[in-house]
Amino acid sequence: ELDTTALAAHCGSNDGFVSKWYDQSSNTNTAAQTNTANMPKIYDGTTGVVTENEKPAVDFDGSNDTLLTNQNIRTASAFAVGKSAISGRSTFFGATSIGNQYLRTDGTNIKFQNGLGSLTLTGQTSQSYNLIYLDNVSSSASLANNGGSPVTATNLDTNDIENFGIGRKSSQDFFNGTIQEIICYQVSKSANRTGIESNIATFYGITI
Repeated sequence: ELDTTALAAHCGSNDGFVSKWYDQSSNTNTAAQTNTANMPKIYDGTTGVVTENEKPAVDFDGSNDTLLTNQNIRTASAFAVGKSAISGRSTFFGATSIGNQYLRTDGTNIKFQNGLGSLTLTGQTSQSYNLIYLDNVSSSASLANNGGSPVTATNLDTNDIENFGIGRKSSQDFFNGTIQEIICYQVSKSANRTGIESNIATFYGITI
């Protein structure tokens, strides 16, 4: 849990921004930003801690906010929680170098793309609260949202996402909205998907 009391005391009447999104594993894949203009906001000097469903959230402006790693991160399974502020393209995470792997909302779709192809989950509302599930192993991929049935595709590669970044793909489609959680596994969690989604949904108050 974020210590919101300490955060409020630190920021006071000033806005507060995120310079590092710490990796909670032992792999030290922390995503960081050294340019203050490109840091997403976590605290508003007027309204307080940025929240969704009364849980702290990181607010990306859709223009240049992003947190970057210099690591190639395996996303055999991934879970992302966030809410887009627009009906257009907003990227949860993606490659910062060549940009050929990413996960984003896109109008009424959620899309995963990698080097060999793409997978699209249609009929979604980008501006809704999303708990997105991605599985990308053995040259196939599955994509689902808010506990729904996944769509699948074959003949997709399973390369690492190069220079993993939160809130953009390459240097475009910056996320506009709030992100609360991104969990990436180096092995498939398809057999444990239901339990993981239930845990996340309960914590964030998401209906699945």
